[in-house]
Amino acid sequence: MQRHAPIVTLTTDFGTRDGYVGAMKGRLLSIHPGLNIVDISHDISPQDIVAGAMTLRRAVKEFPSGSIHVAVIDPGVGSERGALIITSAKAVLIGPDNGLLEPASRLLADPVCHRLKPRTPWWQAHNSFDGLAVFAPAAALMARDIDPAEFSDQVSTIEHLELPTVTRTGKLLVGQIIAFDRFGNAMTNISERHLENETIAKITCQGSRFDRFNHYQNGAAKGPVAIINSDRMLELACYGGNAERELSLVAGHSVDVVFN
Repeated sequence: MQRHAPIVTLTTDFGTRDGYVGAMKGRLLSIHPGLNIVDISHDISPQDIVAGAMTLRRAVKEFPSGSIHVAVIDPGVGSERGALIITSAKAVLIGPDNGLLEPASRLLADPVCHRLKPRTPWWQAHNSFDGLAVFAPAAALMARDIDPAEFSDQVSTIEHLELPTVTRTGKLLVGQIIAFDRFGNAMTNISERHLENETIAKITCQGSRFDRFNHYQNGAAKGPVAIINSDRMLELACYGGNAERELSLVAGHSVDVVFN
């Protein structure tokens, strides 16, 4: 059976205007011309590690086993922050050690974490663009089946993504908005599991009440709705509208769920 070209995905906050993504692709292909490079997103808001982590986690689970995922939302580039490669049978994750990779790594069985060396025969770490200098060549080497021990050292711990905790007092559950998608829908840290076996009396955020429905169109035109999204998390939206803009929501706003 013919072997498929190795898949390398890219998730960044670089946008597409300045050529940074193109440079990374050029570096990847110069080392491994047969790669299948897939763009997950380059529209993550600048330095938004939480949104980047959620985007990466959402995509990783859908790709074929053996795919290599490079993620670069890296406000600490040039500092002492580590550079990671996380290997497993399902996927390889490559990016800065700032919490960006950690949520996706939890999807993997028996992940092994390595810290990329700042200097190797293939690269030297850069003070502003490790996506090009380090992460792209590391991904290409992994696609060539080069042992990561040749350019990294195994480590036992990585940076965790610091997310606000969900709290419950009696019949009140309190979470937060953690990110928005391009439609202005608010992603919360409240999971479907938090709501299991409960009857919801009301969901509120910043004075707006969100009725829970199975899908957006159940709501009134531009009215607030709450659904369980494809990530199995509570999402706040306005059907046909933009909840972020129209309800003046921002990341960090509290979301209150009252149970009967």
